[in-house]
Amino acid sequence: MSNVNKDFEENYYENLSNNVIRREFPKVTILDNLNEDIGKDNKILKINGRNFKVLYADKFIDRARGLMFKDIMHNEALIFKYMFRKIHVHTYFMKYPIYIIFLNDGKVVDFTHLKPWSTYQSKEYSNMMIEFKDASFIK
Repeated sequence: MSNVNKDFEENYYENLSNNVIRREFPKVTILDNLNEDIGKDNKILKINGRNFKVLYADKFIDRARGLMFKDIMHNEALIFKYMFRKIHVHTYFMKYPIYIIFLNDGKVVDFTHLKPWSTYQSKEYSNMMIEFKDASFIK
């Protein structure tokens, strides 16, 4: 990784960590086609101006497993869609920390950072969740 990319990576995740501490929500741009049928390939999601390739947890087993036992790239995000409710998530059996963004009809309503073997109960009702790797720990 070049020094420019490494500096960007460090600043990007440092800013996200500061968002969590200050309870400031990141800026999430959901492309119109993201709200259409799950299962489409090559969709892009922007989080604080950074592009992420969209992966979907569209089957029951995929939603139950989430990112457990799975390693994703630093530029991929896993999307869950569900009925309007408060969600409880965990990072059991995970080897890396993740960021989780909860959305209701495309608007960010909650945001957190979880280390492996942690749990979190969303504070607000939502109908979509985005999980992505905190790659700042990768040297």
